[in-house]
Amino acid sequence: MKIYSPDPEERAFLYQEAQALEPLVKDLSSLTVVVEEFPQIKAGKARKGQGLFRVSFVLGPEAGGMRIQATDQNIYKATMAAKNEAEKQLNALVNALPRTTAASASSYLH
Repeated sequence: MKIYSPDPEERAFLYQEAQALEPLVKDLSSLTVVVEEFPQIKAGKARKGQGLFRVSFVLGPEAGGMRIQATDQNIYKATMAAKNEAEKQLNALVNALPRTTAASASSYLH
């Protein structure tokens, strides 16, 4: 496993998906996106471009240090799956907050 350095197109997509989560996290925490690559191993040799991508959305410690991740052979599918799961978990977190704290974050939901 290694940290993956996305190309400009992939980076733009990752940024776009992270921005979609911004209304939910802006009052809660900071958001970091981590992409790891796991090369496919066949006959003892790693094959570049044939492995798995794990995309993680990581919230800072002020939000409990949540780490939401998804894995797929396609970086775009992994990113979308991680973002969808992050939205679910963040919606649940925002809805559990007292109304005054969650007011600005929950406006995203309406």
